Amino acid sequence: MATDLNKLKSFLRPTTAEAVRRAGAEEENAPDEPGFVHALEAEMRDEFLACAHAAARKNASVEAKRFASA
Repeated sequence: MATDLNKLKSFLRPTTAEAVRRAGAEEENAPDEPGFVHALEAEMRDEFLACAHAAARKNASVEAKRFASA
């Protein structure tokens, strides 16, 4: 079991200083895609708002029933 745990640790994070430096360099060179995120947020906004309003209405009706029975 200890060997499996060590394998998992080495897979999850770099173990040598060189691997840490290499991982940091890869992150710095990775392209950032804010345009994609913004487009996805814009596309999902209507669906999110509809779900949020439905949840708010449901919570309001539950609260109203709770106060009415109290």
